[in-house]
Order: sequence, then structure tokens, then C-alpha cells
Amino acid sequence: MEVWPALKKFGEGVIYIEFGHLVWMQNYGNMNANLDKVKKMARDLRQEEPRSPDAELGGHQLAARCLDKCRATLVGWQGDFKYGCPMDREFLDDTGLDVQEFKDYVATGATDKEVDAWIREHANARA
Repeated sequence: MEVWPALKKFGEGVIYIEFGHLVWMQNYGNMNANLDKVKKMARDLRQEEPRSPDAELGGHQLAARCLDKCRATLVGWQGDFKYGCPMDREFLDDTGLDVQEFKDYVATGATDKEVDAWIREHANARA
């Protein structure tokens, strides 16, 4: 798969990379490092299931499963799973998090521990 034709720069330090879906990437210089970090943590959902809906992250059920699908989508390994499905939206709506905002943060290459902390900090922050 040739990546460069799918790259589009929008302003200083912000680009889109397309891997079947549009993905915001901050920090233009570390683009490949961020995707490499995501890839190292992503589950290949073409081969295995995401975590159980009961697995908690950030104090919320469904969050770990949503994270697995988000990472897999970012690297093109989502298989038949869809990030942003009704189950993901249940978690996101309950916490007041935006589907794209969550995806943007995950695309930075954040670890489970970092995503846990981010959810705790941002969940229902707008309420």
C-alpha cells in the first residue's frame, strides 16, 4: 500500500493520513512514530476479538473494547469490527466524549495507562 498519495497537510504541523478512514495526526514530524506506536499496541481484529465489553478502562465498561477497535481502525486491522458502532457510542455518550476526539488522542500512540488517565480527566468534563 502506497502511503504518500494519501497524505495531505493542513496548516502547520497537522496532516490527514488515510488508511481506509481519515485520521487526524498531530505532530507532523512524528507521524510514523505515532502510527508505529499504535501498531505495536493494536490488536489485529482480523485474527482476534477485542476485549470484553466488561473490561474496564478509565473506570468505564466498554472503554477497553472501544480502544481496541479504535487502534485497529487506525492501522487498518479492524476486520469486521467498526469503531464508532452503537456499543462504542454508548461508552462515549455516557462519558461525554466525542468519537473523533477519542480517536485523535488514541492516534498519538497513547498507552492503555495514558488512555485510562485521559478518560478519567475528560469524561463528563463538559457536563
